[in-house]
Amino acid sequence: MTTTEITSNLPDVINRIFFMARREKVLVRPMKLQKLLFFSYGWYAGKTGNMLFGQGFQAWPYGPVIPLVYNSYKGWGSDVIDEKGKKIDLGNENANSLVDAAVTNYGHSSDMALSDITHKQGSPWLMVWVKNSHPRIRETITFESIRDFYKAKLDSGL
Repeated sequence: MTTTEITSNLPDVINRIFFMARREKVLVRPMKLQKLLFFSYGWYAGKTGNMLFGQGFQAWPYGPVIPLVYNSYKGWGSDVIDEKGKKIDLGNENANSLVDAAVTNYGHSSDMALSDITHKQGSPWLMVWVKNSHPRIRETITFESIRDFYKAKLDSGL
């Protein structure tokens, strides 16, 4: 049995995302924050086999969502979140560089374009969504499905 480690915590990852977004001149709305968290988490899981943070994602209509983050930022609606963030060390260089890369590579895309990426064929979100096919069901997307999906992407050179 393999033990999965948790590298960082969610507030630190969010802080680093906001710091990088400010540096890269990326506008972050609540939906984009969710997607940047998901891509950071997924690429980290695929590369290391470990969790970037302990909270999991649920399958919602527009893609993976962490309910705690949704509840914390829903007051922003579709407005840009005005947080500066801090350049926090997340525990190792892989964590730092993959979160930074998520903001750099995905940050300038629209919220809906990022949602579309999470909806692609074979994605962890789609596997849960197709299984349930009911928008009110917010089933957890397993860590293993996220890890395996992103590991396969890395192994194929994507």
